Amino acid sequence: MENRYFKTTRKGLVGNGTLQELAKWIERFVNVLFPENGIEYWSSRTLAEKENWTLDKRPVAHIACYVTEGHSEGRMIRLMLFMRDGGYIEMPWAKTFGSWDESWDIAKAVSNALESIIIWGDVPLLVEMADLMPRSHNWSRETSLKYPIMIHADKGTLSVMAPDSNLLAKYDFGVEDRLAKACVRAHINDWKTVIGNMRGAYAIIVVNQEMDAPEELLK
Repeated sequence: MENRYFKTTRKGLVGNGTLQELAKWIERFVNVLFPENGIEYWSSRTLAEKENWTLDKRPVAHIACYVTEGHSEGRMIRLMLFMRDGGYIEMPWAKTFGSWDESWDIAKAVSNALESIIIWGDVPLLVEMADLMPRSHNWSRETSLKYPIMIHADKGTLSVMAPDSNLLAKYDFGVEDRLAKACVRAHINDWKTVIGNMRGAYAIIVVNQEMDAPEELLK
């Protein structure tokens, strides 16, 4: 599938695979991509009767993420899972005072992520990358780093280094793998997104000549 908002994924589950864990992940995913979003809160009652529910026994037919006007003011970003048996699950919705365009962009990003996770079993890595960034508090959307983060890449490996030479992440995609270069480029793209959105620090890309990276990744 075409992922507009992220380029890297891993196979597996979000947390323990429950809807509650997925809901928590969605909120964090939105904050990584839209750190200055106008969301006031996420509802907490929609999954109250579905504690520890997973989707392994109720296959999802399709996903709906859309924006409606709020009951009194602002807007609501709604997330629905429609099941093959004709039922549906309402995921926690967001109350937002963000613009119409921002609200729909968030809905589209969440739709893209949920389709990747639920339909294809591919979890976007943006949230896990953001978790590796130092911050003053766990809830902070900004990194505490104020100096450049070095991203070293060649045709099969990638390393992400903090200013104090602390290794934040290292990937080895196998030099002989024909998809290795594409994986390196994808990880550079998502790390640039995370570092830029968490503000303070910025990325410096160092690419081996064998990598032959596109010009836009070096900016």
